[in-house]
Amino acid sequence: MIFSVEQGSFRYPGKKDLLKDLCFSVESGQILAILGPNGVGKTTLLRCMLGLLPWNSGRSLLNGLDIRRLEGRSLWQRAAYVPQSGESAAARTVLELVLLGRASRLGVFSQPGETDWNAAWQALEQLGLSQLARQPLNKLSGGQRRMAAIARALAGEPELLVLDEPEANLDLKNQLLVLETLKKLADTGMGIVLNTHDPSHALGYAQKALLLEPGGSYTVGKTAEIITSQRLSAAFEVRCAMGWMDTVYGSVNQIAFFQKDPIDCKD
Repeated sequence: MIFSVEQGSFRYPGKKDLLKDLCFSVESGQILAILGPNGVGKTTLLRCMLGLLPWNSGRSLLNGLDIRRLEGRSLWQRAAYVPQSGESAAARTVLELVLLGRASRLGVFSQPGETDWNAAWQALEQLGLSQLARQPLNKLSGGQRRMAAIARALAGEPELLVLDEPEANLDLKNQLLVLETLKKLADTGMGIVLNTHDPSHALGYAQKALLLEPGGSYTVGKTAEIITSQRLSAAFEVRCAMGWMDTVYGSVNQIAFFQKDPIDCKD
């Protein structure tokens, strides 16, 4: 699987270009992290990628084919999207929500079969939600609903998984659970694109990074080459310091942001 964007540009009516001449790709087994300050178009980019918003110019390609030439069912059998918020009114329990992830693989009048139920349960188990399967959605915390939405996407067994800030509203344990799950999915051959506000998550889990900056400019490439103190400082308009810290678990990249110069702590 290769998903790519060629010369993608987008602007809202009466506005300047928000995204301009974007070119990038993600392949099977890769994680691409998209970063940038608020307002640069990260969510808009995900929606344009998948045809939920139309590019003003440029195109999105799946295995070399313009996605506008794919029937909706064909695209959504191969790709899944997890937005920042929202859940289906058709689902009352966690299991019902996750089972909806199989919709693109069912006929118009078909009922879920054994394969569909198994896929839903497997997705719940991957995210540690099996014990919540019968729980009403309106009884869950925001973080639990977020995890259920990701499980719904996984149930569809997509080749490409696109997530808008998958760590949002999650505690530290569940942030790591989601990120480790995404890494395991990539290891099995799934292509993954995610928005994140945490550069350390991108450095720890993504092979490629795309950094959006105000004004429509961007840089894309290997994560370690894109996420540098100089680039982050310029994009987020704050001072940034990066370094490695050795721990019993191995070397960990540390990133700190400062609105002013760091305090000199020397004696």
